[in-house]
Amino acid sequence: MGIIAYVFGGIGLFLLLDGAVLHLGIAAALPWFTAFLAGATGTLIALVWYFDIKARERAKKKRGKAFTAMMVDICVCILAVCELIVNMLSRLA
Repeated sequence: MGIIAYVFGGIGLFLLLDGAVLHLGIAAALPWFTAFLAGATGTLIALVWYFDIKARERAKKKRGKAFTAMMVDICVCILAVCELIVNMLSRLA
C-alpha cells in the first residue's frame, strides 16, 4: 500500500514539474486539476496506510514512512493549488 502512495505523489510532482518547468505538454493535455487529484489520492492512501499500521501496532519505522508519504502528498496538493492560483492570476493580467 505504501508504494501506491509514493507513486501518486510522484505523478503529482511530475505533473507540477512538467507544467512549471519542463513544458513537455503532458500536463497541458490533462485536465487542470490532475496534479491536485494525484496528490489528494496519495494523501488518502497514505492516511489509510498510517492508521492501518497504527492499529496493528507495527514498527515505528513503518509509521514514519507512511507519515512521510502523507506529507509529500499534502505538499503536492498545496503546490498544485498554488500553481492553479498563479495560472489564474496570470490569465487575468
